[in-house]
Amino acid sequence: MRIFNRPHIAWFFLVVLATIAACWVYVGNFYPARLPPGLALPSAFVQKVSEHRSIGGTPVGLIFGAVAFAIFIFGALLSLRKRVVLWPIGSVQRWLRAHIWLTLLTIPLVLLHSGFRLGAPMTTLLMAFYSVVMVSGIYGLFLQHQMPRIMKERLPAEMIYEQIPHIRSQLFLAAERMCSSFKSAAPSSPSPTPSDSSPSTAEIPPPPLI
Repeated sequence: MRIFNRPHIAWFFLVVLATIAACWVYVGNFYPARLPPGLALPSAFVQKVSEHRSIGGTPVGLIFGAVAFAIFIFGALLSLRKRVVLWPIGSVQRWLRAHIWLTLLTIPLVLLHSGFRLGAPMTTLLMAFYSVVMVSGIYGLFLQHQMPRIMKERLPAEMIYEQIPHIRSQLFLAAERMCSSFKSAAPSSPSPTPSDSSPSTAEIPPPPLI
């Protein structure tokens, strides 16, 4: 799926606005002094004082984690949606677009949930797995975007699937004609001359004297 087309523009702006809003809530709750005077967070979005030492255990951190987890569940349902073709809940293309952009949204949500820290060994291991999955997914998306252009440049022509047997037979006949032309053009081996096949008279021993 190519991502540089019109249906992806709305998803792009949605992810950008959601990332800005999440960062605003994060800074307004944990580092309010860093916000400009005119961008103070409303009191409805300010959490109560929490005794948790880690940001992930606070109400705001749990909300970030819960939203990211819900997106993970939605991303896992994409394979089920591909198998159930007649499922009336959106087309596969819409699910795939939502899968791409919402999964990208989990990057800032996970970072804000963790407070930009790795934490304990289990958290570090989960973050490593998450990084591997995200990097592989972005790389696969890059390949999916570039492969049609590369195939179009390197393949001289396309053919219909039903015509493949006919094209194969034509190529086979062309290869046979080429092989026969090579055989006819090959030089024939020279025939042996009489001087080569029979010994010379000088080599015949003389008859015995009586």
